[in-house]
Amino acid sequence: HRAAFRDIQIIHQSNGFAISRDNRWKTKLQKARRTSLARVRNHLIENGLTKEDDWALWIDVDVSDYDSGTLKRLLEEREKVVTPDCVRDWDGRSFDTNAFNDDDEKRNHRYFRRVRKGLYTPPANHRARRHLHTLRFLERVPLSSVGGTMLLVHAAVHNAGVRFPEIPYDDLLETEGFGRMCRDLGVQPIGLPNVQIRHVSS
Repeated sequence: HRAAFRDIQIIHQSNGFAISRDNRWKTKLQKARRTSLARVRNHLIENGLTKEDDWALWIDVDVSDYDSGTLKRLLEEREKVVTPDCVRDWDGRSFDTNAFNDDDEKRNHRYFRRVRKGLYTPPANHRARRHLHTLRFLERVPLSSVGGTMLLVHAAVHNAGVRFPEIPYDDLLETEGFGRMCRDLGVQPIGLPNVQIRHVSS
């Protein structure tokens, strides 16, 4: 593919952290898992992003299918942080549940009971988190957190020093913490509920 791109690099980093796919969703492993992912993403920013780059497009290796016009559609939003809805089945529920809006969530005793070692760990399908599949009556929505299955970030955001938190930021890590940090710094992440990408089923 070299002829189609200005440059291609293969960057490798090992954090010495490995878990099986069967165990990856266990609550007790999330802090270590997400911290490891944040370190890898930040390593890629430091070693892969150059002054000539205008954008960083993050795509997870297990994203298996998306329309050829997806990148163009994300760019058309003319926003600095944009994400589509990652699903396992077309028009199904969101698979990447790290992309959500939770602006109405109250920070009360119920909230803090779910904070473990600085990380907020609510149950699956937590009602206070509106995921993209529940918002398909809208073309675009403001998000308070983003996922990383596919995430378009303007290079100016990363060049300004905004990274994926390796320690909890507002009780969130990695892409979730990144989305929250962007919003707090005045860069509103945008989700596109009707732009879908598909994740492998297994």
